Amino acid sequence: MSLARPPKLVLFRSSSDGLPAFIRLHLAQQQACLEQFFDVVLIEKDCDYAQVCDEHEPDMALFESGVYATRPRRITSTNSHPQVLKAGFINSDAYCLTRSSFVSDMERWGVGTYFGIAVSLGEYFPAIADQLFTWPNFVDPELYRDYGETKLIPVCSTGSAARHYPWRNRINKVLSQCYPSLAMPHFGWFSAANSTRMVFGEKYARLLNASVFAPTCGTIAREVVRKHFEIPACRTCLLTEKAASIEAAGFEDGVNCLFVDDKDVAEKVEYLLTHPDDLRRITDAGHELVHSRHTARQRSQIYDWYRLKRAVGPDQRVIQPGPFEPLRLAESGSRAHQHAISSGPERTLLREGYRHLTAQQYAEAERCFIRCLNYHFIPEPLLGLARCRLASGRPREALTDLARLIHRELGFHHAIDPDPVEWAWYLMTLLCCGEKAAALARADRFTTARHIELAYASTVLALLDDNRNGKLALPVSSPSDRVSVHQLPQRSFDDWLDELLHMLAACGQRGLAARLSAARSDVTPNGTRLPSERTASTDGWRVEKAERIPASSQLRAKLHELRNGAIRRVRRLSGKVGFQKTDAELLNDMEALASEEAIEGAVLIAPTRQSRLLDALATNLQRNTSCPKILRIDCSTLPRPAPGAVTLDAATLRGLLRAAGIGAPSLFCIDNGEADVVVEDDALRDAKIIVLTGVQRARTSRLLASLLADPQVLPSSLEPSLWNGCAVLRRMPFEPARDNPLPAARRRAAVAEERTS
Repeated sequence: MSLARPPKLVLFRSSSDGLPAFIRLHLAQQQACLEQFFDVVLIEKDCDYAQVCDEHEPDMALFESGVYATRPRRITSTNSHPQVLKAGFINSDAYCLTRSSFVSDMERWGVGTYFGIAVSLGEYFPAIADQLFTWPNFVDPELYRDYGETKLIPVCSTGSAARHYPWRNRINKVLSQCYPSLAMPHFGWFSAANSTRMVFGEKYARLLNASVFAPTCGTIAREVVRKHFEIPACRTCLLTEKAASIEAAGFEDGVNCLFVDDKDVAEKVEYLLTHPDDLRRITDAGHELVHSRHTARQRSQIYDWYRLKRAVGPDQRVIQPGPFEPLRLAESGSRAHQHAISSGPERTLLREGYRHLTAQQYAEAERCFIRCLNYHFIPEPLLGLARCRLASGRPREALTDLARLIHRELGFHHAIDPDPVEWAWYLMTLLCCGEKAAALARADRFTTARHIELAYASTVLALLDDNRNGKLALPVSSPSDRVSVHQLPQRSFDDWLDELLHMLAACGQRGLAARLSAARSDVTPNGTRLPSERTASTDGWRVEKAERIPASSQLRAKLHELRNGAIRRVRRLSGKVGFQKTDAELLNDMEALASEEAIEGAVLIAPTRQSRLLDALATNLQRNTSCPKILRIDCSTLPRPAPGAVTLDAATLRGLLRAAGIGAPSLFCIDNGEADVVVEDDALRDAKIIVLTGVQRARTSRLLASLLADPQVLPSSLEPSLWNGCAVLRRMPFEPARDNPLPAARRRAAVAEERTS
């Protein structure tokens, strides 16, 4: 868009030093996008807002905060120049911890309208959804285009393989075993030193252009990320998951991309490779979609808001009908913004966890919250986990959880105050630890962070304060309360206090519980107000170390120490060189398999109690985001059909599985490195992954041959010289293509094209 006299925008950005070059490129592209519509002045240092406005006379100020703002941010006098329109820009993922830091910054700077690149942010942060507009990701069309490269790479897998990309990891596993694939490593988002080997910019675009297919997903948030646009923009066929945010961007299965999962991706790719006309049609349609709707030229949302705010009437408001739609004026009472609801896996687990917590099913709730945290360090399940541990009488573990959370917000992301709900429960956790004096000393540390949960906590501490006088007023919610990332149900003070009394009793603080129970009548609707607020301290906050490390951490550290010692001993004894895998490398492969694969249930079998492999698998299965149920079988007590061998028939195994609550286990591991366990191959017919050691032994070798007779079972790896022969087998998720697996939408597009040609 060409503007004769563009309005002036001051962009306040406080990004951390040492960011990788590709992140710096993203930030530069965002600024260049704004420069299509505004005369942009970039301020990257601490400043006085009034002085900046006096010098540059801006029409609008945009305050950026988020994941890359990891140093202190000092902007003073932001209540001056009220004629300058102000908005905030949250540059982070929808589930990011920095949501709390962002709100803290915006409240301090007097900003009440927000823009975010995350399409799913309204789902993850409903407290600000009515004030939130989407400024979605986009591509630079001069960089991401068709370079005319020869299509030499069947499948190109780029981007992070971290656990919060579960779809991407599953798909890459399948594709790499079915087709020649190029995997590009990812070295993180925050260190320039660690990411020097990353391919980005034109080299990355040309790499995509030389590929036939490229998969990507939108993290656990099922988000629209840059790769959703970069891949088709380079005329490469996009493989992605079906989600509301992806469909809102205009992607359709079989029309301009492929919606796939790990069960049908190989079949759909195989079909397109054998039908090049269909492949070309879908690829070209994706290229056209991105270059017509998702370049920087179509990202005018911030300018639209500025223009509409200047023209808004007294009974009007600015709304965004959809995350990729232009903003418009509407009547004040009209429907608010429409945000995409993608229902990511950890959101489902979070709801389930809080349902169990409300029902006082603490073990089940804790399991759900841990599964959430296995995906990513997210504040909502961490608070839920802390409450479970308080209700179960483990206050020190809860204190460690909340201390980690608050320290990350204040110490790493430099917020001036924590999320008020987290601070409220930190104070109550101190009480459950028996540290009343510490809780009272910190009660007024962050009084600017107002919230009903924090008001309840302050009331409890006032009831325990020997220096208080008179009765206390019942806390009530207020429009001025700080929004929180934690969407807890509103409860009366009595209901809230009942939960706290239960926790105090469970944690052995029966004296405090009795005192609070007796003093609850001192809270009345007509009593004097709570003690007046004092100025919040901004001189930092230190987290007290827990008195002991949780037992799980001690166990993991010990296992890590033992494993490393075993690896060093094996290396000294074997002295192997060359390209053959070492014992340590194979063990690492097994650990990665256990922690990263989608595994619902696992059966671990060994002839004796001692099995280093099963120990490692069991430890890493506990870190798996699927939280699989584990059945470990020691066969030393079972019948022996021959010397040195024990047997496990299908009927016995099915009984053990039923007792363990496991239906069809995803993983079977039979460690026959030292002796034979005879397992009927019929017992393994449903397993997706089978690990066998001791395949050099006659009985295990026969089992291996029997399994490979199934055309859907393929060997993933074979190490004949280690563990008396180790094999990993995978049951493929598809059979040879029979009919057209693409959806009706693709067939309709083909028919329409034939009619017009």
